[in-house]
Amino acid sequence: MLDGTAASPLNTYMPSSDFCELEQIPRPLMDEILGVLGGAGDIEVARRTGGGLPLVRFTAQGLGKARYHDILRSDRVARALHAREEILDWAFKGGDAGNSPSVQGFRLSDASFYYGDALSVQEIEFALECLESKGLVKPGWNERLSLTPGGFDCVIGGGNMAQNADRSRDRGDSYNFHGPVHGAQIGGMNNTQTNNFGVEPEALVTWAQQLRQLSPQVGLDEILEAELVSEVEILESANSVSPPQPSRLRRAGNRIMEILQSSPDSPIGQLLITGGTAAISAAFAG
Repeated sequence: MLDGTAASPLNTYMPSSDFCELEQIPRPLMDEILGVLGGAGDIEVARRTGGGLPLVRFTAQGLGKARYHDILRSDRVARALHAREEILDWAFKGGDAGNSPSVQGFRLSDASFYYGDALSVQEIEFALECLESKGLVKPGWNERLSLTPGGFDCVIGGGNMAQNADRSRDRGDSYNFHGPVHGAQIGGMNNTQTNNFGVEPEALVTWAQQLRQLSPQVGLDEILEAELVSEVEILESANSVSPPQPSRLRRAGNRIMEILQSSPDSPIGQLLITGGTAAISAAFAG
C-alpha cells in the first residue's frame, strides 16, 4: 500500500477502499494491512461511523518511506542485486510449497517483487545467467534449480556472490533442497557441512529496538530517516524469519552504520554507532 501511493500529499485523507478494490484485496487482509501500517507509524486511520473501510493518510515517516521506495524501484543496480539474491534464497528454501525449486515458481512468488514492483522476465533471466556464470546455481530439467556449494555458502555465510564464486569453481557437488533445513548437516559427495546459518540474531534485534527508540533524535533528513527505518525493520524480523538470512541482515546492519556515520555528530549518534559495532560483531562472530 505504501508503494502504490507515494505521490499522495501529507495530511490528505484517502479512502482505503479505493486501494482495496484496485488490488482486489479481501476485506480481512486489508484490515490486517492497515493495522500493520498504523502500528508501524506509517499511516493514521480515521474510522467511519457508518462502518466500511476507513480513511487513511500518511504520517511524515510513512510518506518519507514511500518516496524512498520509489527511488529504490528505479535503481537498476539494486533491482539486479535483489533478483540474484532472492533467486539464491528461493533455491535454498526449496521453492514453492516444499517442491524442488523452479524458475516459474519464483516468477509467481512474492520474492519476484521489488518494493511492490514485479521484476521483469528479462531481469530474472539475466540474474539466472549471472548466477550460473559465477558457479552458484545449476539449471536442471524443466527449469529446476540446484545450488552449488558456493551458492549454499553465499546464502548462509553472509558473504557476497563474488567472494563465493571463486571458491565454488573447484567444488563439483550441488544441492537440491526440498523444504526448510534446520540445524542439519548438508552433505555432497565429497563434503559435509554443518548448518548454523552463520548468524546469531539476538544482538541485532536488541540494537534495532535501540535504533527505533533513539534514531529520531539523530537529526537525519526525511529520506535517510525513512531508509534507516526500512533497514531497522529487517533487523527487527531477524528472530521471526526461519531460517535466518545472514547476508540480508549484514547488509541492513552495514547500511544503518553508513547512515549513522553520515549523520551530524551527536552523543546519541555515537551511542548507536557503538552499539551497532558490538551488535554486528556479536551476530556474525561465528
